[in-house]
Amino acid sequence: MAWVSFKLGRPGYEVTFDLNPNAVDMDPAPVEVVDTNLSGDLKRSVVKGMAPSIKLSSNYLTKAQLDAFWSLRMIDDTFLSFIVRDDLTVSLWPHLPQSVNTVILKNNSASRLSAALVAGGFASNLTITGVFTAPDGSGTNYFTGGSYADATRAITLGSPLPNATQQVYVTFTYTGWLVHFTKFAPKAQGGLVDIFPYDIELAGA
Repeated sequence: MAWVSFKLGRPGYEVTFDLNPNAVDMDPAPVEVVDTNLSGDLKRSVVKGMAPSIKLSSNYLTKAQLDAFWSLRMIDDTFLSFIVRDDLTVSLWPHLPQSVNTVILKNNSASRLSAALVAGGFASNLTITGVFTAPDGSGTNYFTGGSYADATRAITLGSPLPNATQQVYVTFTYTGWLVHFTKFAPKAQGGLVDIFPYDIELAGA
């Protein structure tokens, strides 16, 4: 499906940009520290489960769109909401439960956006669809009938797990991420003073 629009702005007050970027580069990577210990073994510590790096570029930006981006670029009192579509899915993400009835979703930029929206009186943008004990998502969906609290990332299960020590696998859908605007580089295109090529970079908060 072609990109025809996306939203960017304060959470709950996003501006819709009807743009079709020539290139979109999104890497929903974790924030991690990788180093070697005194034995020479490589160690990896993940401090956030998903904080994407997002790059968009194209050769067409109108003067009105340019002005809107400049205005958003100057917002300095909050992170921004970047919403791209309504069917982004994380499938079978491994978690350790807190108890047989509760799983805490790992901190990530999608859950941070959802929490910011709910805190501002808007609807959540994250929907838990399943919690499974099988890594392929087969068998009982322990989330059925459960609930999710955006402020705490607590998943309350509809059915208790067999035990609280077995790893579970969480599936959810979301619409975008809480982001930091790291680069906006429009360029004047020769004599076309109202058309601007652009490069945009956003980092997951």
